[in-house]
Amino acid sequence: MEKFIFYLSALTNQCGLIILGNSGAGKSFICNILIGKAVFAHAYQPEAVTHNTDFYDVILDSTTYRVFDIPGLIEPDQKQIDSNGIEIQKACKLCPSSVVLFVFSGGCGGRLLEEDLITFRAINEAYKFDLKSLVFAINNLSPTRDKQYEGKTTIALQKYLNLSDVDVCFLNHIDINNPSEKDSFRHELAIYIAKGEPTAHTSYSNIEIHLEDIKQLKMEFKENIKEFQQRIQEYQQQINNKQIEYDNFRSKAETDIKNLKEKLCEYEKKQTDYDNHTNAAAAEIDNLKKQLAKRECLIS
Repeated sequence: MEKFIFYLSALTNQCGLIILGNSGAGKSFICNILIGKAVFAHAYQPEAVTHNTDFYDVILDSTTYRVFDIPGLIEPDQKQIDSNGIEIQKACKLCPSSVVLFVFSGGCGGRLLEEDLITFRAINEAYKFDLKSLVFAINNLSPTRDKQYEGKTTIALQKYLNLSDVDVCFLNHIDINNPSEKDSFRHELAIYIAKGEPTAHTSYSNIEIHLEDIKQLKMEFKENIKEFQQRIQEYQQQINNKQIEYDNFRSKAETDIKNLKEKLCEYEKKQTDYDNHTNAAAAEIDNLKKQLAKRECLIS
């Protein structure tokens, strides 16, 4: 957990991390991974687990980071949708200077879900997020996905949501009982969150989604997805460029982490050598004191 806080401490003395997305996308799971322990409820079940906004403050070197776990927006009940919209607005007011992490579910073979696109667009229409403070995460992905999945998905999101550019973090499905996989997951997230610039998010209107409109909105996004697939050759150069950008960023990040780990090992070895030397010196001092005491007894 301390490593994650270290990444964020470079951003600002105090900021929030507002995690948005629909129920089942893995928001609470991601919160718990970042915090380093199970603070928020999460489970595989058809109904929402989170109904109210929760947050957890993490403090290091007098710097506080507030991680928000917020209900998903789309539910089968209009009152719950309206309530969830209010909870999102509450979080933005509680911590005005924040990075926004929007989580898409990638568990359906990596396919973007229309419900997730609808939800982001509705929230973005109300807040008009500054792209510098926004990070997308595609969660629960297969590690054996297509070699251009990252480039294609990033360009697709830009087209579907009419965004000029956006940082996208691609998160593999992990074994929650495997500490190494959890650490890799946490580091991956931390790197992208650190790229976000904390910003004050102002609400320009209420977050509005009407239950009776969702079916039509899903059809509209299905058409957008179909059109993108039909024009895929037209976007291929953009996809190639974005994939190269992603691969280069990942390569640099992995090299930086490798170098930091090597430096950490080096200093840990120096610390061990110093401790061993100190312990040996302390033992020798103790032995000399005992010998001195014996000599003094002989002449007293």
